[in-house]
This record gives sequence, structure tokens and C-alpha cells, in this order.
Amino acid sequence: MTRQQLFWRAMIVVLALTGGGGLAWLAMKGQSPVLDSQGCPTSQMPPAHVDVLIDNSDPFDQASAMWATNLLKEAALDLPRYGRIRVISLGIEDPHVEFEHCSPGSPRHVDAWNQGERTVRKEWTSQLGDPIEEIATKILTRPAISRSPIIEAIGDISRDYSFVSDQGPHKIILISDLTQNSAKYSVVHRWPSWSTFEHTALASDIPELKGVLIEIHLVRRRQAPAPGQLKAFWTRWGHEAGGNVLFK
Repeated sequence: MTRQQLFWRAMIVVLALTGGGGLAWLAMKGQSPVLDSQGCPTSQMPPAHVDVLIDNSDPFDQASAMWATNLLKEAALDLPRYGRIRVISLGIEDPHVEFEHCSPGSPRHVDAWNQGERTVRKEWTSQLGDPIEEIATKILTRPAISRSPIIEAIGDISRDYSFVSDQGPHKIILISDLTQNSAKYSVVHRWPSWSTFEHTALASDIPELKGVLIEIHLVRRRQAPAPGQLKAFWTRWGHEAGGNVLFK
């Protein structure tokens, strides 16, 4: 006897024992929440939030673009059902939210009792997989921009309602060469130095990221400072913000 047959046999027993109340309970369990235009429940907060910040200040070559696109898809696949993902690009002045959606359910986390793997995969691909691949192609093939305000962009991300209301676990995924370059602080043509940074305006405006996982995927470029110096600086910055920095 299959799992599905065993499940429905058990439900028949429940209905027999509880009568109409059991029928009402079963109907209630089968209901799905009302969703907004971004696939997020209207009556509750998403159970998890992931913001992916792509530093597109310098162009990506073909191999790096494929790598970054796969990182985006992996982040979406890891989301629980109704978990929220935002894909954000780095603009000259302010970051731009390119895509925002909640997961319809991941093929990686199929409920075998109530879901069909093929149906889940089809919905995930149409609502997340294909749109993410399309937007990644647009972001990663844009021309270089003159500034790279990474710290300012993360600060802007932290002002999203999900951080203010402290709802659900958060993760910020940063895909970048970590070469901060803005009028407020720049590491172009110099080593990143905390002693220099702490005298800037950005040091007095570090966002509150308590409990947030900051997952960093380093894009290696020839003109960037040494990886060890960059990792030390960004680990300190994440610690000062209250977050947990993880280089992958």
C-alpha cells in the first residue's frame, strides 16, 4: 500500500470518529493562504527573508555570470514555502530592487504526503527559477559604473520592513569583489583599513543587523585589494553591525 493510500485510509478513520467536525478540520487543513501579487501571504509574514545584493559595478565575464546566476538559484531553492527573496543591484546612488517574490515551495523541500514533485518544480520554475535567470542576465551584462557603494547599499537593505518589524530569519547574500568605492569611503588604490574607516561618516551609521547571516561570495578581480585584507575588513564591519559573516 502506498503512502498516499495509507494517508487517506487514516483520514477516513478520523472522519468516522469525529463526524462533521473532522470534515471541517480536513477542509481547513487543505486551505491555502491568500497571496498578493508577489506570491506572499497577505495574512502573515514570510517565514524567512533573503536579500541577494549583486555588485555589478564591474562587468562579469561569462563564467562568473553563470556562477552568480547559479548562486541566485540556490538561494531560491533553499527557501521554505512562502519564504521571500529579493534580488538587488548596485546603482550609482541607491540600490535597486530588481525582483521580489515569495517561494511557492521548493523542489528541494517537497511534502511527499500533500504535494507532487513535478507540480512543485513547475510552479517554482515559472515563479522563481526562470524570472531569476532572466533578471540575473540583465544585471550581470550591464556596463560598469563609476562607483561601488556597497556599505550604503546594505544600509538601505536593512531599512526594509522585514528588518524593522524583526520578522523571520534574515540572510543577506553579497556577490561582490568587496571593493567599496563611494564619496564616503573607498578602498580603490589603497588597503582597506578599519582605523581609516572608523573616522568616516559611514562608521557612525552602521546598520543594525543583529542575528542576520551575511553570506559573502567573493568575485576575484585583478585590480581588487588582496583577499585577506578584504575579508578582515568585512568581517570586522559585519561584527560591528551585529551580523554573522560567512565567506563561501
